Amino acid sequence: YKRQELDVFLPLTWSDDSLLFADVRGSLGDTGNHEGNWALAWRRITAENRIVGLWGSYDLRESPTGNHFDQAAFGLEILSVEKEFRINGYVPSDLAPKHLAGGPATAVISGNNLVVRSDGEAAYWGMDAEFGKLLWFNDPYEEKADAWYGGLDAELRAFVGGYYFDNPESTFEQIAGPRVRSELRLYDLAMLGDGSRLTLEGLIQDDQLRGTQAEGGVYIRIPFGAGPRRRLDRLQRRMVDRIVRDVDVVAHRQTTEEAAQFADSGLAVSSARIIDAADDLSASVAAAGTNSLVIVDGSAGAFAESDTTTLNAGQAVLGGGSTLAVVGAETGTQVTFTAPGARPTVNGTDTQQDVFQIADDTLLG
Repeated sequence: YKRQELDVFLPLTWSDDSLLFADVRGSLGDTGNHEGNWALAWRRITAENRIVGLWGSYDLRESPTGNHFDQAAFGLEILSVEKEFRINGYVPSDLAPKHLAGGPATAVISGNNLVVRSDGEAAYWGMDAEFGKLLWFNDPYEEKADAWYGGLDAELRAFVGGYYFDNPESTFEQIAGPRVRSELRLYDLAMLGDGSRLTLEGLIQDDQLRGTQAEGGVYIRIPFGAGPRRRLDRLQRRMVDRIVRDVDVVAHRQTTEEAAQFADSGLAVSSARIIDAADDLSASVAAAGTNSLVIVDGSAGAFAESDTTTLNAGQAVLGGGSTLAVVGAETGTQVTFTAPGARPTVNGTDTQQDVFQIADDTLLG
């Protein structure tokens, strides 16, 4: 998986000890995953030579499946020359699963319920945090006798942290695990001028859902506009570090189940059961209750009934092999349910009694 990212870092107001800036990002992935992030951030240098920062953003994602997700994201960061800590949060606007267009969908009996089963994709809320430390640096203005790197303005930093993402739908598993990464930074490159940077990043993370993932990245910062009046010192250039965050709206695909509704009436299917010749037909239909689905399976032989089977309000009674149009209660996915089993034979043993009695909003098929 490859991704190209453009990040515009735009200072809005900058004093000796504070900075307000906008951070606008866009990315394109070769799998069809596209992202956009629009952030506003503030940083301030404290009397203890630390930087405290706050940011908030609106994020938009088009996944490879064509679904769109958006979220609000925010973060807190504490930076110094040698150490740093950050924590970020992500809150999607919609956590409901979205059906994958063109994907297969079926209606099945699960437990005592009729559900629509399909491939779905949902956004996750979550958070991540990390602690970082400077491992090595080189100051080109200090004497480095015969060192090949003596002219480089460089730093090596390491980070350790973790992440947790979840969705309230029970069918979607949580995504949580550790993350470690490193950055080698080269500052004020001769060919790009003061304020430029080249950053080489490596990252490894692991969770129970996606397994172990490794990433590598190359970031080049090119300054535009009027040049600085002087080079930034080591703390000041931390003021213009890029915001470190998960740029994705975290989403995941998996098989989902949602409650089914009768397509014709729009009523929710309250329960579903299968009966055969060993059951009392009229008693079973009565016990199923209103808005229920009863499948009459003829595989075990013919039914012999001496009384009338009266359908409850909103109820459907189907023979094995019959079909029924249903929709998903959440996504509106339309599915044709095929009743399991064989077509039944129902014999009325009392000629004075009707075998079935139906009413409005009921179905006998």
